[in-house]
Parts: sequence; structure tokens; C-alpha cells
Amino acid sequence: MATKYTLLSWFLVIIVQYDIVLASKSCNCSCNSGGIDFDDLDPVTQEKVNNISKELKVDTRNTSSHTRTLVSVSDPRPSAQAAGYIGILILTIVFGSLVLLDLTRVCVKPETKYMD
Repeated sequence: MATKYTLLSWFLVIIVQYDIVLASKSCNCSCNSGGIDFDDLDPVTQEKVNNISKELKVDTRNTSSHTRTLVSVSDPRPSAQAAGYIGILILTIVFGSLVLLDLTRVCVKPETKYMD
């Protein structure tokens, strides 16, 4: 069951959680200590802030951005396809040359024992 909060409660959460000082530029007071300290609030307000904070937390595993990181999407651009084909070609040349070097060593003189 969701609790309804007033607009003032939401602003209080924003102020406490992110240490926002809502003072105008013409304020000459010496209270600009960097925000409101959570420990200085009364227990009822602390409880309200904690409840609102719990309701505002989002499970990051259920977001669409997390789901998109797990899914591979095709890229139909010609430049992306060309880069992929060039990568496959380079890998094939490197590993193919290694296999060919080993095959020539085995096929040319299979009866000769090599010293290590």
C-alpha cells in the first residue's frame, strides 16, 4: 500500500538526500554549511525521509537499460559489417598461417625426429 506524501515531504527528501541548500543569492546568513544534516532532524521527519527513500529506490535489474545491455542488437550499417568482416579475415589469416606452418613441418619430413 503506497503512502501519499505532500509536495513538502518530497522537497524535504530532495533536500536531505542530496544536501541541496535552498537559499537565495542575497542571503547574508552564516548558515551555509553545505546542507541539512540528517542527524539533526527530528525522528518523525527522519522516518518519513527513510520511507520516501525506500519507495524511490529502483531495482536496477528491472530497468530497460539493464535489459538492453544483455541483448545483442544487429547493426545493419555497411561500415560496421565491413569492420566485422575485416576482423574475421585477420583472425583467419593469423590462425591459418599457424596451422600451415605446423602442417609444412609435419608433411615435409615426417620421418625425421626433431631434437628439442
